[in-house]
Amino acid sequence: NKIIIDSQGSQNLKPIWAFYSLLFLIVTIFFNFLFDYLRARYQESIGIELAARDRQKVGEVLKRGSLGYFTKHSTGEILSDITTGLDILENMGIRMVDKVVGGYISVLLIFISISILDIRFGLIALAGAVLSFVFQVCISKNSEKRSVTQLKATQDLSGAIVEFARGL
Repeated sequence: NKIIIDSQGSQNLKPIWAFYSLLFLIVTIFFNFLFDYLRARYQESIGIELAARDRQKVGEVLKRGSLGYFTKHSTGEILSDITTGLDILENMGIRMVDKVVGGYISVLLIFISISILDIRFGLIALAGAVLSFVFQVCISKNSEKRSVTQLKATQDLSGAIVEFARGL
């Protein structure tokens, strides 16, 4: 606002405002770093805790399983299923929830900010967000179809690695 007033010649911009702007940028960068650090620290521990709890549950289920199950399914297949799923949960699950929820909150705040300035632009932004959501749903459905193929390939690879290790 002060720059606009200065450009109109109504009032001269004092040099101290450059210092205020620099100070504001430094403080916001510091808090951005601090909150990113704290978020990452707590997200990692949540993912590890969830995966540890699920690993214990899987171990309890496998203890009660019949020996016929282990002859019917190879050790590599069991290992692959457990390791892949829990590894994804541990490393990516909480981050993805954070990204999705944070993204929707950002879209909401941007929509509100733009709508305050001009409702027409707000409606255009809302239409863009809805269109993006529709494309995201389509991509998600396609990804679900392809994940079966990826899981099968991972199982085959894990089985081959276990067979190779047993052979050594």
